[in-house]
Amino acid sequence: MRHIAIMVLATLLGACTSGVYSDKPLFEMSGPQPANGLWALLPDGCAAPTSSSMTKWPECAVPIWLSDGTATTMVNMSLVHLPLVMADGRPRIIQTLAVQSPQHQAAAVATEAIAGAMTETGPGEEAASTPASSDESLPGYQYWAFAPDGPPPFRKGRLWNIACPETEIPGITKVDEQSCTAATADAVRAASLLPAQDDKLRTAVWIAAQD
Repeated sequence: MRHIAIMVLATLLGACTSGVYSDKPLFEMSGPQPANGLWALLPDGCAAPTSSSMTKWPECAVPIWLSDGTATTMVNMSLVHLPLVMADGRPRIIQTLAVQSPQHQAAAVATEAIAGAMTETGPGEEAASTPASSDESLPGYQYWAFAPDGPPPFRKGRLWNIACPETEIPGITKVDEQSCTAATADAVRAASLLPAQDDKLRTAVWIAAQD
């Protein structure tokens, strides 16, 4: 069902607790970039949508909207706008704000406070989409690798969550069995060169321009 696909997308874009993170941004936008508009993320064996009407999409396809450095998705049935930086390289590195990070939670709470004031939400009342605070928030930024297929602006490619290396890489510190933190951009790049885990691989396909 579609809500299951949205949950998968949330996992891909930072609502998961596995992969490489950092406390501060390590990359700046550089080199060719993906095309703005509606994209679909597809697991292996999932047919690419042929229309921007998501009611006609296969259940395995999940949507993401890109707009000049911002990725828009849904987490817990609420729209979430995540700063997205793509840095040049082979593979290219994507840096996003982790949904569970203190930075994102603080921004979300501030946004909801403003929205509440505009809608005359009473003192102490919280908007329904305000995220719950967590004492186990992850560091602020999470990293992905992207291998484009075709010339820029990119409209297709392979995307995967950069996993924590099993062997030691300078600048990478293990947090637990599935997550780790990176101190430098070189450490992230080194981890991105390791073989991608099959369950983390997706094909990203551009579907339509922005309305």
